[in-house]
Amino acid sequence: MPALHIQSMPQDLYRYLQQLAVAQNRTVETQVIAVLSQFKQEKREQQASILADIYHSRLELPSDAPDSTTLLQEDRAR
Repeated sequence: MPALHIQSMPQDLYRYLQQLAVAQNRTVETQVIAVLSQFKQEKREQQASILADIYHSRLELPSDAPDSTTLLQEDRAR
């Protein structure tokens, strides 16, 4: 399994991770893995939500809307 070594970690951030680890009955190492896994899952859900919003907000043209190719040809013919 790959290892991760972090240099110059802010002391307050390390203390916070220690507190979370104690509260969850984990080691700091397993707490870091849990936090990163949770972050990864939240990012995936956020991206899926954004993609769903884009999909649902796309422009729906009316059925009688002219074909864009025809409009381009007419414009070029002017």
